[in-house]
Amino acid sequence: MASAISDSFEDDDGFYGRYGGDEFVAGYFRNSETRIEKSIESFNRIISEINKEKALPFDVRVAYGSCINDPGSPMEPDKVLKSADEKMYR
Repeated sequence: MASAISDSFEDDDGFYGRYGGDEFVAGYFRNSETRIEKSIESFNRIISEINKEKALPFDVRVAYGSCINDPGSPMEPDKVLKSADEKMYR
């Protein structure tokens, strides 16, 4: 998971890390919806390749949500995480 996340989100303006337990967070300080979408597509592609290669004795499954924090009406970090978490559960 660490490689899939770092390969998908590593950027001069990006960040990623373990949030707790089996939860991770990734994003950009100055984002664009297109860049985030491309990073998520890259992440999904990497996970799919891992499963196709049967590199592990089980399939990797992930659930995620995303949130774009509008600079015009910024949200506190905890609200951004809560919004992404709610979308993950949908």
